[in-house]
Amino acid sequence: MKKELINKIKLTPRLQVIADMVRKSAVTADIGCDHGLVCAYLLQNNITDKIIAADINLKPLNSARKTLQSVITGNTTNEFIACNKNNEKQTIKNDKMTAETLLTDGLNGIQKADDIIIAGVGGELIIKIIGDALNKIDFRGNLITPDVRLILQPMTHTPDLRHWLFKNGFNITNETAVVEKNQVYIIIQAEKPLNHVNTANNETLIYGGLTAQKTDKASLLYAEKNKKRLLKIINSKNEKADYYNKILEKLMLLPAYEIRQ
Repeated sequence: MKKELINKIKLTPRLQVIADMVRKSAVTADIGCDHGLVCAYLLQNNITDKIIAADINLKPLNSARKTLQSVITGNTTNEFIACNKNNEKQTIKNDKMTAETLLTDGLNGIQKADDIIIAGVGGELIIKIIGDALNKIDFRGNLITPDVRLILQPMTHTPDLRHWLFKNGFNITNETAVVEKNQVYIIIQAEKPLNHVNTANNETLIYGGLTAQKTDKASLLYAEKNKKRLLKIINSKNEKADYYNKILEKLMLLPAYEIRQ
């Protein structure tokens, strides 16, 4: 495993889509970095030369640090210094690339990033992390400025996340569905422009997303899954059944849903 990490990082389909959304040369922060594979891939493939790998838990952060050390120095064992609660921030670098590992909650302690990844957690937690960052303004200003790109992969509450983004001044500029181990995941790319067009009342965007306009296999599978979820609510005699039925009727006119009829 160590030799493979040093030679070539291979990502799962879900992580590959996330990595592909990162802009060239963007200082990238991966929040909840887990084993640090996305960060290591970005460095190894010269997509960026600086990353910030952050996690609230020590075990995955130290795993990420080992992975990053193997890519940057070619060494997984010698001189490895584990992160601990008294040593929250560490830097690994060579003459071409830099990785910072940070033990932190959400975006706390991150001063500057061009692209911010928050993946593999619930939509409600993503909302909290971004919301907390928006509410903390210091002498540098706000971390999330119009030139910052958010790359988000919610495990739950995707419509709630879209709605919150729209209400809080973000535009969803891209959305991709991807299949991994028989599960369909949605990766959202969002930015906070100066001239925001409020789409918080656009129900098809909230519940269907941009993938509703696409006809690739993953988007079609997501549409089918989403349709079944809405039908379950409608058939359960939920007090909002009529509301969700009207949303589904609108969605059924869009390409991904129309094809699946």
